[in-house]
Amino acid sequence: QGIRTIYITITGEHEERIADSGYVGRHFIRRFMLPDDVSAEHLTTTLSEDGILTVKAPYKWAVAGQSSPESIQGSDNASSPTRPEEQEPVDQKVPMRMTPNGT
Repeated sequence: QGIRTIYITITGEHEERIADSGYVGRHFIRRFMLPDDVSAEHLTTTLSEDGILTVKAPYKWAVAGQSSPESIQGSDNASSPTRPEEQEPVDQKVPMRMTPNGT
């Protein structure tokens, strides 16, 4: 089984009429690579009223009902992965607010 790289692409656009002078439009694209140890199938997103997009994805081992990640086979290096209770949950907050002045 090969390693798959999974990306999340977030796009948005905003068009606003400026008095009698016409329209102003903005468009953005953000692309994020998911860590290998999270479940893309169980990914959730929420958008707050103030324009903050929160993306959450559980670890694969947690979705499988395991209490810890599977051991990494063939790893000889001294730096071992942190224990599950020491790992921070994968939680990415991305500000997506678009205002007329472009900030």
